[in-house]
Amino acid sequence: MPHKQLAIELWIDIIETIYYDPHGAVDYPTLSSCSRVCSSWTEPSQKLLFRSIDLTQDDSRRCRSLMAQIKSFTTRGKTLGSYIRVLEVSVGVISSPQWGIPQHEFAQLILFCPHLHHLTLWSTLHKFDKDTMTVLQVATVGNDVQLRALNLAKCGRQSPILYQLISLWPGIQFLRIGGRICAPPPSQPSSIKLRGLVLSYGEQLPSNMLDWLLSNSERSLHVLELWDEPGPRMRNLLSKHGGHLRALRMPCFNKVAVEIVDLCPKLAELALVISHSTALMRLHHLPSSIEHFAVRNMTKRSLHRPVINVINTLPNLRIVTCDQDSRQQADFSALQRVCDTRSVDLRTDHRYLWLGDDPVIPRYFPRFRSVSDSPSMPDQRLCSESTRLTGWA
Repeated sequence: MPHKQLAIELWIDIIETIYYDPHGAVDYPTLSSCSRVCSSWTEPSQKLLFRSIDLTQDDSRRCRSLMAQIKSFTTRGKTLGSYIRVLEVSVGVISSPQWGIPQHEFAQLILFCPHLHHLTLWSTLHKFDKDTMTVLQVATVGNDVQLRALNLAKCGRQSPILYQLISLWPGIQFLRIGGRICAPPPSQPSSIKLRGLVLSYGEQLPSNMLDWLLSNSERSLHVLELWDEPGPRMRNLLSKHGGHLRALRMPCFNKVAVEIVDLCPKLAELALVISHSTALMRLHHLPSSIEHFAVRNMTKRSLHRPVINVINTLPNLRIVTCDQDSRQQADFSALQRVCDTRSVDLRTDHRYLWLGDDPVIPRYFPRFRSVSDSPSMPDQRLCSESTRLTGWA
């Protein structure tokens, strides 16, 4: 029985702090237990239980119950759907574990999620048909579903689904493209103003597509993550958009990457994977505005001396993040001493660089995960250490 002297608002805050376990995964068993403590805990706990739904892999009782309720158009289904903020789903030609749900069920699911703000979609369709688009338009206009973040994890190379989704939700601020899309953009100009962009195959996307996507984002784009080696196409992109970029993450630090960093004078966060020892010689002349410097060492050589040299050139640096294996190297203590002298917080973790944080622009970097639905993160000092992660997926 919860303590009678504490207001329910305080208990809700406490329950929210255990939403993520120490490894960054949603702690569903604990949330489920909380929902059965007492009647006053049931609703806030269930709101968290159904906040994030993954229908691509999760065959739990929770997800099966949700889909059954939604397909039956029950009041309970509407209530559960209203709790969903983050949804991952596969859509295919037929309903099966391999292909996902049919597109008409997908449209109905969106209709039942009026507060959805983050959608991850895996699609084996070429495009949504007219009936599906009609239902989705009802969801966006009549049901007030306004996506803030879209992750198109998979679609056909010639599929126009990305453009269909943007036409439905022109308020999208965070976009991730997981495939090699070649479909030409629409003739009408893009209306989205992106704040964050993640590209799995940026160098393989057509230039006219990138220009169309970012045509209104020269001043709004603040976060860019690249999952493939940057080349001339990304350098040309940053020549237009680098001036206002605040966070940049790249899987290598080649010569083009150095040129890209030079185009981003206002960076607050720079995250790099060092995969070749020659890249160590390029760790210099970084923007003095950097507050968070993260590096993943894929070489057999120690990065500590080059990182120490970087630390001494960054007056605004607050946090350095290294991979967990760095602690085993002999000169890690030297890195720790330099950070202590500069009052820089040295962190290590075992996670890959881009693990999946909230699609928001925080007040301070690095970004992390929380249960906040606001467009800007609360001060990270108010969040528990276990919620701080290093990437957005």
